[in-house]
Amino acid sequence: MRNIFISWVVLLILLPLFVNAATITVGPDDCSASAVNAAISRASAGDIIELTCTGTIIWNAQVNLKGGKTLKGPGSKALNSWSLVIDSTASGVDAIIAITNVANQEVNRVTGLRLRGGSGAAFGISATGAGVGKDGNGAFRIDNNYLDDLTVNSRILWLDGN
Repeated sequence: MRNIFISWVVLLILLPLFVNAATITVGPDDCSASAVNAAISRASAGDIIELTCTGTIIWNAQVNLKGGKTLKGPGSKALNSWSLVIDSTASGVDAIIAITNVANQEVNRVTGLRLRGGSGAAFGISATGAGVGKDGNGAFRIDNNYLDDLTVNSRILWLDGN
């Protein structure tokens, strides 16, 4: 009986080490800003929000990434393949994608997106807040994106924080 108890305790301690991040799929029919924000809200730290739509979509609101999550589009810099194009028409917002960082969280990541066209946003992608991430390698990562003739009111990238 004691061995069974000890086995359960060890399992409960080690189980979180083997749990992988969940992937929350957005699409293939609706990759609107509201659908993406809803998926981000449902996700937990470390989860991937994957956009599976193709073609051109319009974002008429800001997308808010926080909580140590990854926003992943279907694009690939290595393959020069961008099957999804996001045109933003949101006006009066801080950014097309606003990343909010806090200390000791998983890395917030934006990858595989093609942002194009005009916008009334102040910034294309903004990352604000402090933190070095759980592993000390930073609080956010913006990589493998295609900023295609993107027009915003201030700066394409705004990085502000410690």
